[in-house]
Amino acid sequence: MINKSVVFLARKYLSGRKTRGIGKAHYLCLIGITLGVLSLLCVTSVMNGFRFDIRNRITGTFAEIRISAKGGETIKGYSAICNQLQDMKFSASPVIRNELLLKYDSVVLPTLCFGIEPNRHKNVSSLLQKPDTGSKEIIQGLLVGNISPEEFSASGIALGAGLASQLGVYLGDEIQVLSPMFNVPTAFGMIPRIRFLKVQAIFAAGMPEYDQNFSFMGIDN
Repeated sequence: MINKSVVFLARKYLSGRKTRGIGKAHYLCLIGITLGVLSLLCVTSVMNGFRFDIRNRITGTFAEIRISAKGGETIKGYSAICNQLQDMKFSASPVIRNELLLKYDSVVLPTLCFGIEPNRHKNVSSLLQKPDTGSKEIIQGLLVGNISPEEFSASGIALGAGLASQLGVYLGDEIQVLSPMFNVPTAFGMIPRIRFLKVQAIFAAGMPEYDQNFSFMGIDN
C-alpha cells in the first residue's frame, strides 16, 4: 500500500508553488545531480586507467610472483626448480638482488642490482626486450644496446636511463662496481669487492624511481 504522506511530499517538492509543473529550482537540481554523476564517472574512468597503467608497468618490470627462501637464504638447485616450472607452462627466472655502488670518474651512486640469467629473465620481464615503438603507451624496455647472453654474463651491465644519465655513461663505457661490504681480505685489511663491467644496455621502466636506481648484471657476477 502506498504511503499517502510520501505521495504528498513528492508532489509538493516536485511541483511549483503556483503551478502544477516542475519549478525552475528543480530543473537546476536535476542538472546539478546529472553533472555530479558525470564527473564521478569521468574520475572513476581515469583512476581505473591509471591503476591499469601502473599495474602493467610494475608487472612488466618484475615477475607477478616472487619466491624466496625463508630467512633470505639462497635457494639451492634453482635451475631444477625453473625447469620444473617451465614443464608446467610457467615462465621462471632466478634473480639475486643486492645493493651495490657504481663509480664512473668521480661520480659514485648507489644501485639496486639484480643478478639474472638473460635467456630466462626476458620471459618474465620486458625491461631487457626491445619496446614497441609504435605503441602510444610509455616506452618500457631497452632504449639502446642489446643483451648478448655470453658477453652480458661475463662482463656486461644494464643500467636504468636515469641512473646512466646521472653517472654520465653510455654504451661501451666501463664502470666500477663496488660491494658496500668489506669482505675481501688483503695484507692491508678488509676491502670491498670491486669489478669492472661494461655498459651493454640502457633500459627504461616507465617509472622514474626504477630508472634512477635499478641495474642488471649476470647472475654469476
